[in-house]
Amino acid sequence: MRRLLCLALMATACTVGGPSEPAASAAVPPIRVSGDSPFAAGCSLPRASRGSAVEPDLAVDPGDARHLAAVWQQDRVVSGAALGNLVATNRNGGRSWRQRALPHLTRCTGATWALASDPWVSIGVGGRVYASSLLITPDTPFLAGVAVSVAGDGGDLWTDPVILQSSDGDKIDKPAVLADPRARGAAYAVWVTYPRGQQEGRNRVWLARTTDGGRTWSAPQVIRDAGLEDQFNLLLPGPPGSLFLAFVEASVLSAEPERMPATMSVAVMRSDDRGASWTPPVPAASLPLTSTRDPAGGPVRAFSANLSAGEGRDGSILLAWSSGRGVFVARSADRGRTWASHTVVQGSTSAFLPTVGVAGDGTVGVSWYDFRDYRPGSTTVLTDLWLAGSHDAGTTWATRRLDGPFDLSSAPRSDAGAFIGDYQGLVGLPQAFGAFYVLGQPRSASLPTAAFYQAVPTGPARPPASP
Repeated sequence: MRRLLCLALMATACTVGGPSEPAASAAVPPIRVSGDSPFAAGCSLPRASRGSAVEPDLAVDPGDARHLAAVWQQDRVVSGAALGNLVATNRNGGRSWRQRALPHLTRCTGATWALASDPWVSIGVGGRVYASSLLITPDTPFLAGVAVSVAGDGGDLWTDPVILQSSDGDKIDKPAVLADPRARGAAYAVWVTYPRGQQEGRNRVWLARTTDGGRTWSAPQVIRDAGLEDQFNLLLPGPPGSLFLAFVEASVLSAEPERMPATMSVAVMRSDDRGASWTPPVPAASLPLTSTRDPAGGPVRAFSANLSAGEGRDGSILLAWSSGRGVFVARSADRGRTWASHTVVQGSTSAFLPTVGVAGDGTVGVSWYDFRDYRPGSTTVLTDLWLAGSHDAGTTWATRRLDGPFDLSSAPRSDAGAFIGDYQGLVGLPQAFGAFYVLGQPRSASLPTAAFYQAVPTGPARPPASP
């Protein structure tokens, strides 16, 4: 029987920041949201990076821009995933946060699954918060599952997770959840599966939906099986009853860099019946499939396939990616039928993990990391986080340093290099951007990495900073 739990029973809830109540578009200086590991000392695995926070996501309430929710992986393990997924919420525009572990996800929070990954969060009508997670037990046999946890009160009381799909051999990856911003109780989840024993190449994209606030979900259905590898599937809301699915696609995306194909495509599909059927995909861009290395030659787990997507108040769709030539955005003003490409920053060969959002005043924002402050011979991999804004739908951009520098080498390691996530968080507020992101030392103090929130007003247009 499903139970409603106060997460203080699973891990100590804490409040970070002060009690003031800024307007939703007021500036909020960088505030650290994550902290020390909330898990008992005995709950760990070999090579777990205790205290690390990676792969953050952020959501804003469509009815109250003061209400925010954030999720991230806590205590990342080198082989992949983390000891648990954490959530933090607030109702004062990001000035203070209450963090807690999502209950009954992993062994550290009272479940049988070993690890959690790929946290994603969305807020629906009435403030209901949905958080999706990938669950893994890397034992023999290998187990994987897609879970969605729900807080009907805005973030204090969470249900036990509902398992949308589980597998005892097939690989499951990259779940994401979208709460319908117009229909109370409606939400959608999307993810991919790889056939048993296959770690790269062809996969299938699945969708499930709820109409009762996450209490029950439809049987998962395959919405794309093209004989290719689709990844970073992201759902966006369209007009009432409509959905968009953005994704990257190639013959192989998950192989070692030297075996990757030269190019991949970015495409968008549309559903006008709440996900029951979909149009054929419309290509938005074709781009090189590249991996990132730091200036000292070390690998970074970041790829040009790390797609980000957002929607504007005018119904436009925006996609952002980086490659070996810079950061780029594609924009569609006609429901994904045609696309115009824009360059955010050119010549930044080290830019990675771009994230796009659109403020309520129409300003388009894109954040990313790069190494422009690194100096040859340095013992630290200095890394900065940048934010560019456009007041003319992507034609011109003004860039500011959002945070940093920090030493990327303090981040947890993965099999593909330093890892801070496959995505970061950026949402549009009425006249500002809310950014939720990861920094390493010294910004994270004694922790390997920490998650931070900052609100940046859109402000007037300014000349761009040089890359």
